[in-house]
Amino acid sequence: MSNQRLLNIHLKLEILRDLKDLLSRTKCEFKGLESQLQNDLKQLGNIVQEVVAAAIGYQTVVKENRNLYNMVQDLIGQFAYGA
Repeated sequence: MSNQRLLNIHLKLEILRDLKDLLSRTKCEFKGLESQLQNDLKQLGNIVQEVVAAAIGYQTVVKENRNLYNMVQDLIGQFAYGA
């Protein structure tokens, strides 16, 4: 084999090693990102549950306020027309 051909093979092997190393690092980074995404989604799920609970509590308060308002209006009407 000629020196030029050996040099060519050596360069190609070096490029192949670099590509394998890059692939390995990319896989590790991807696993890290995947894990971070799972954690973020879990936290997001917890936040959504908190928001849902707050919304339910808000709706309960709105309903109670509406009932109280209606009761007050009934009392006002009774005093206004009953007196």
